[in-house]
Amino acid sequence: MKIALISAANIIHTVRWANGLSAAGHEVHVISQHSIVDPFDDEVQVHLFPNRGVVGYFSMALAVRKLLDRIKPDIVNAHYASGYGTTARLVGFHPYVLSVWGSDVYDVPHKSPLHKWLVKKNLRAADQLASTSHCMAEETRTLVPDLVDIAITPFGVDMRAYKGIEPVSANQKTKVVIGTVKTMLPKYGIDTLIEAYAQLLRLLQSNGAVLFEIELRLVGGGDQALELKALADRLGVGWACTPYSSATGTREV
Repeated sequence: MKIALISAANIIHTVRWANGLSAAGHEVHVISQHSIVDPFDDEVQVHLFPNRGVVGYFSMALAVRKLLDRIKPDIVNAHYASGYGTTARLVGFHPYVLSVWGSDVYDVPHKSPLHKWLVKKNLRAADQLASTSHCMAEETRTLVPDLVDIAITPFGVDMRAYKGIEPVSANQKTKVVIGTVKTMLPKYGIDTLIEAYAQLLRLLQSNGAVLFEIELRLVGGGDQALELKALADRLGVGWACTPYSSATGTREV
């Protein structure tokens, strides 16, 4: 199958999507106005257009259409309902799948009536919609209620990262780690995760049958970090923070 992905080439999700499809035996073309940061596999063909920001999503449409006429893909998959979703709608290629990512349906439509109109128009233009989670699919339906068929396409796990790791014996006392890697902002619900963790600890302790240690590990930085620390202290679940790493741009707490 020949697949054209219209997406940001500088984001790791695009890279993994393209590489994964290529590894599955498909011919993959990535079309983007963003420069490459993480490497694509050699088999993936990347077509870069001059980066012109918001205007670029509109101005590149004609050139993308000509490129698609030459590539002749079996399907186009645009990622992000506002920016590249706009490009794909203007190109008018079919069949066309639009994948929503998060802020494109949670944040962008609420910036202004114009933004909301644009996102809704892009959503309606696709032959098929895809979301990485059920809750995001529901949020998408709040914008266009008649979008019943939204495919759920969760982010995968790179199993190569776990190759060679020995399974932990069932008889071995161990630690269960619950964690997330995310910017600490209200929209990500990290406060809910901390509250759920505190409830879990209380439930297990009340049953008196805790056979293992449980740890909540949050990796990231952001405006809500101090507020979340105060919440953890108030709930009595503790909070230890490692120093900020300039190499990774994150804190582990």
